[in-house]
Amino acid sequence: MKSITGIKRGCGKRVVGGLYICCGLSPFGKPIEYFIIDPPEYVEYKNFRSPIFIGDDLLIWVGSEYYPYPSDFIEEAKAFGVSKRIPVNFPVERITTISKMYFVHSKSIVENYRELPAPFYCPKNYQHHLKQEECCIGYSYSLSSVSDGNTRKIGDTEYTIYPFKENVKPQYRQGIFLALPVTHFDFIVGKNPDRKLLEKVKSIAEKTEVPLNIEEE
Repeated sequence: MKSITGIKRGCGKRVVGGLYICCGLSPFGKPIEYFIIDPPEYVEYKNFRSPIFIGDDLLIWVGSEYYPYPSDFIEEAKAFGVSKRIPVNFPVERITTISKMYFVHSKSIVENYRELPAPFYCPKNYQHHLKQEECCIGYSYSLSSVSDGNTRKIGDTEYTIYPFKENVKPQYRQGIFLALPVTHFDFIVGKNPDRKLLEKVKSIAEKTEVPLNIEEE
C-alpha cells in the first residue's frame, strides 16, 4: 500500500530523513467512521512525543498545535490516510501486520457535555448521541472554528462543520478517538539520496515484517 504524497497535512509536509508510520486508503477498505472510537475513551497518558507501546499496539499523541480538534485529524485521515513521523531508531521490530494505532487528543472528551447544546452531527450516526445520552466525538465538529462559511480547512483538507450559535465553555480531557491498522512505513529520502541514507532504510526494512516504502517526498 502507498501513501498519498505531495500534500500539506496539519503538521506540514514530510521531511527528508523522516520515518513515518502509516495507514493508507483502499477502495476495498472500510470507511473512516468505522474506526472512530465514540464515545472517546479516557487514557492517563498525555503530551507524549514518541508512540507508546500497549502490547503490540501503539498509542500516538495528536498535538493540538497541529490539529486543534480531533475532527481535523479524522477528516485528514478520511481524505489522505494517516502518516505520523516516528524516530528513526524506533523499535519497528515490535510492530506487526496486526498492530493498531490508537490516536489520543487532548480535546477528545468534553467532560461537561451535558451543559452544552446537543451536537448537530455524529460521524458514527448514533442517534442517542444527538440526544446527549453519551459524550460524542461529534462535539468536535461544533466546537471547532469556521474557516469559510461552514467549512474548516486544515492543511489541504477541507470539511463541513456544524458550529454552535451559543457561546459555550467546554471542559476537555484527553482520550482515544480513533483506532487504525498499520499498513506500511514510509521513509523519505528526497530526489538524490546518499548511500548512508539508503543504508539506513535497508537496516530498518530488515527489522520489520511491515512493508516499508521509499518515497522522494
